[in-house]
Amino acid sequence: MSKQKSARSIALNILLESEKGRHYATELLDREFSGTALDARDTALTTQLVYGIIRMRGAIDWMISRFSNRRLEKVEITTLMCLRLAVYQLFYLDKIPEYAAVNESVNLARVRANPGAAMFVNAVLRKFIAERDNLKFPEKDEDPVQHISVVHSHPQFLVERGQRHAKPHGLPCAPSPQAQGSSVAACPYRAERIAG
Repeated sequence: MSKQKSARSIALNILLESEKGRHYATELLDREFSGTALDARDTALTTQLVYGIIRMRGAIDWMISRFSNRRLEKVEITTLMCLRLAVYQLFYLDKIPEYAAVNESVNLARVRANPGAAMFVNAVLRKFIAERDNLKFPEKDEDPVQHISVVHSHPQFLVERGQRHAKPHGLPCAPSPQAQGSSVAACPYRAERIAG
């Protein structure tokens, strides 16, 4: 299989296309899978990457922003999506080797953006790997809105709205159930560590 048709490359294509807002990820996945000969494992990985990154985008972007010397809105979308691909794998999935997540994201940035983008992606990911276990997520007791917004990847304005409408009853927001049915295992100790 060529690198252009790897699970991560296909996921990148789908994520970039869905970013335009013209198609749902489900449609894009179906279209990609009907035109490629991925095995079951790569199909599962592609699906997990697409849905996982869409679902956890707020948390992923929060983590990237801790290690980037550029504001995320200034990062070109293909470069940012390569970072999201790697950070999602490195933080949320436990069966993906670090080198595979990093190397392919760097290579995708080089091919799909430019060599400077690849160097930027590599630098951010190296910092992330060195410091990810020391990340300090917003504490529930100190800032419940920010905690839910970051840890559970809910838009902050929705969390704030929920808090305003249920003031005397406490915060009604709760983490959404995780997507089921994937053969790529999530890393449970990380979820427990940040959800507290």
